[in-house]
Amino acid sequence: NIEGSNLDVLIQSPGGDPIAAEAIVGLLRSKFSNIRFFVPDQAKSAATMICCSGNEILMDDRSELGPIDPQMRVTRADGATIFAPAQAIIDQFEKAKESLTGHADQLPAWLPILQSYAPSLLVSCEDADSLSKSLVMSWLEKYMFFDHKDSHEIANKIALFLGDAKKHLSHGRRIDKNQLIEIGMKIFDLSTNKPLQDAIW
Repeated sequence: NIEGSNLDVLIQSPGGDPIAAEAIVGLLRSKFSNIRFFVPDQAKSAATMICCSGNEILMDDRSELGPIDPQMRVTRADGATIFAPAQAIIDQFEKAKESLTGHADQLPAWLPILQSYAPSLLVSCEDADSLSKSLVMSWLEKYMFFDHKDSHEIANKIALFLGDAKKHLSHGRRIDKNQLIEIGMKIFDLSTNKPLQDAIW
C-alpha cells in the first residue's frame, strides 16, 4: 500500500538463494523507481545482491556487505552434507586433472574427493557463478549507474570484485563501506547524518 515511486528498505540478512533475490528485486522494481537500501549491520551474500539493485546504499562503520560467490551443497563420501564455494570446486577439478595427467598412481588420493561430486556439479558451479555475477551487473547498470556513460564498465568491475572467491577467501568475509566506495559503489555514509543514523539504529 505504499504510494509513490520511492522506497527505503532496511535490510538485515545473512543471505540466501540468488533466485529468491531475483524474485524480490523483480517485485520491488515493478513498483518503485527509486530505492535506497539501509544496512545498519549486515546484508551478506544474496542480500548483498539485493542491495546492488538499489539506487543507493546507506551504511556506517558497523555495516557490512559480503561476497556474492555461490555456495554449492555437496554430499561427502562419508554422507555428510557441506556447502562449498563454486569456485573452489571448479579449481579442485582443475587440480585433479593436472595432478592425474600422466600420474595414475595418484588416483587413490583423489578418488574419495571426486566420488562426492555429482556428474553435473562442475557445470552447475559454472552456471551459479555466472548467474550471481550477471544479475548483479545488470542491476547495477540499470539502477545504481543508470545515468553514467560508463555504466557497463563500472557495473562489471563491481560484480567481478564481489564475486571473486579467490580475492575474498571466505564467503563470510566482511566488505565495509570504504571498500565499496573505493570500487565505485554509491554509498551514503550514515555517520554524516547523525539524526538519521540514530533513527535507523
